[in-house]
Amino acid sequence: MFIDNKYKSWHDSIIAKAKVRNKKAIYEKHHIMPKCLGGNNEKSNIVKLTPKEHYIVHMLLCKFTFGYAKHKMLFAFNAMSSLIRKNRTYKLNSRIAEVLKLDFRKLLIGRKFKKETLLKMSKIRKGRKLSEEHKKKIGLAGLGRKFSSESIAKRVSKLKGKKRSQEFKNLISQKNKGKKRTPEQLIKLRAIFKTRKKGLFKLSEEHKRKIGLASIGRQTTLGTKALNKDGRNYFIKTSQVDKYLQMGYKLGMINRRVA
Repeated sequence: MFIDNKYKSWHDSIIAKAKVRNKKAIYEKHHIMPKCLGGNNEKSNIVKLTPKEHYIVHMLLCKFTFGYAKHKMLFAFNAMSSLIRKNRTYKLNSRIAEVLKLDFRKLLIGRKFKKETLLKMSKIRKGRKLSEEHKKKIGLAGLGRKFSSESIAKRVSKLKGKKRSQEFKNLISQKNKGKKRTPEQLIKLRAIFKTRKKGLFKLSEEHKRKIGLASIGRQTTLGTKALNKDGRNYFIKTSQVDKYLQMGYKLGMINRRVA
């Protein structure tokens, strides 16, 4: 797990000096033996380091570990580099820091998690509520992002045949209820419906029934009757139906576009 090299000597020297130091300053707690490598929270395993020392120690840990231990230290170092605190005023412009960050990125490419790890990640995220600001940042980060055809095909194949629970369906329904689409979204939707081929999307009988139930009492057609003329459908107020029938209109709808 550890390699006996100059980086380990530097690491041990910083820890040894920190143990006997009594100077008043701003310190951060550090586990001498990292918790992810079997360390504990006992006083003998904790030392106070300055923010700069803490950063250097985590950087050195990446240089004298190997195998899976090094993977863990690279993750810890990346977290240390990303964490912003008011007491950390030094700049992350070291050449070694850059090399380690590149190693961390290489580690993530094509990385596959174990089922146990995925379950743990799922449990941590379950029920987690994001702030509106966080949601906004996620939305802005994904704005204009384009997925490759291979990526889209993979997502489609994973979702194909997947059955959603009624609870999940109700949750989506509640979130979409009363949601207003932007003019740009409406234009896109109209373009999709105009260009789609006839018969490409087939609705199940259950889906048709749900659409019918959702339409009952809808204000747009409430108090009207459907009439047709010259291949087009119209919704006419009940009080004016006789007038339109005399003009050559017929009761009922035909399966063409709605006026």
